[in-house]
Amino acid sequence: MAAVSTLIETAGLVHVDEQAPGDVMLMRAGPAQLHLAIRTRRGIVHADAALRRVVERPGAPEWEVLGLWRRLF
Repeated sequence: MAAVSTLIETAGLVHVDEQAPGDVMLMRAGPAQLHLAIRTRRGIVHADAALRRVVERPGAPEWEVLGLWRRLF
């Protein structure tokens, strides 16, 4: 996870502790499987492998959230 965190921060995002719409979320989708999503007011936007497209899912994510990053203007 440290390598992914470094890449995200190198892209100009700042680690935050509280979720807000627009935040990039790093989650553990399975053993040794990381997944990125964007937080929305209603839930998350992410690439759904089963549906083979990008979708918005309402509610809290079903995966463990490992980190949150935000672009500060």
